[in-house]
Amino acid sequence: MLGQLGSGINRGVHLRALAAGRSPRYADALSPFAALNLKWNPFGAPLRHERPALAVAEVDIDALAAFVARPGRAVQLMGQPGHGKTTHLFALHARFAGSALWLLREGEPPPAIADAPVVFVDEFQRLPTAARRELLGRRASFVFTTQTSQLAALSRAGVETRAVDLVGFDLVRLRRYVELRLEWARAGAGPLPKLPSGLLHTLAREHMGDVRAIERALYYWLQDELTDVGVHHHRS
Repeated sequence: MLGQLGSGINRGVHLRALAAGRSPRYADALSPFAALNLKWNPFGAPLRHERPALAVAEVDIDALAAFVARPGRAVQLMGQPGHGKTTHLFALHARFAGSALWLLREGEPPPAIADAPVVFVDEFQRLPTAARRELLGRRASFVFTTQTSQLAALSRAGVETRAVDLVGFDLVRLRRYVELRLEWARAGAGPLPKLPSGLLHTLAREHMGDVRAIERALYYWLQDELTDVGVHHHRS
């Protein structure tokens, strides 16, 4: 149903855009996306600073931000891989201008996390036990994603916690997500691509709330739409 991403890239469009001093991310009359009234594939990965405005949250982000603004509190974000933990983390982080956000990568040495009124950590469970204990002992608040519950450690540290278990997209949030993404990539006035009837129902059923898998399927669907103008183009 959802075709595969073509291997060919419109290198002529890409190189002409570079030669003209434009980023190939942005569409103009030279871009195949212009025929769809889009600047890029709306289901590709947004830049980090763009993600909060595109988040379709399962929870009240403003309420969680107000809760964690007081010291000694934490928001724990849990869920299966691909179900929106990091998206919610970024949305909360955007409410605290100037705060650092620590992304802990698998296999990399853990960083020394600096003091801050609110500490944001992605994949908190990757910190060594001693580092987690030291961090939770600070007079601060915390927002983090984790694959394993940290509620016992938070309780021992006397940190008041709101635990959020994310389930991913339902059909209502999925429709809102598609609307936001298409508008984000809009090139100008006029119609935008329309999804085939029943596609969202199928994706919601097949992927059981897995946001990442749904994004990937929609990305490839949009790339297939470009066959109507005879070219595939990968958003850089």
